Amino acid sequence: MSRPIKYRQRARDLTPERMEVFQALSRYWEQHGYSPSLRELAAELSLRSPSTVWNHLDSLERQGLVYRKPHAPRGWSLAA
Repeated sequence: MSRPIKYRQRARDLTPERMEVFQALSRYWEQHGYSPSLRELAAELSLRSPSTVWNHLDSLERQGLVYRKPHAPRGWSLAA
């Protein structure tokens, strides 16, 4: 799926770590049709702490690349 130009420009400004988180979230969405839990995403990225994943996702949300549905356990989604 091709993303709009503005979306791709924002993605280019990511740190390598945040790009990995973004790509892992994208892959999981494509394979399963829903977002991973923080623990699943941490395991996918070989990170020990889900809070590290949370910090990266929070940063991606501030950049407008992902959004979070409040009170949803798997609430992270890719921004359109």
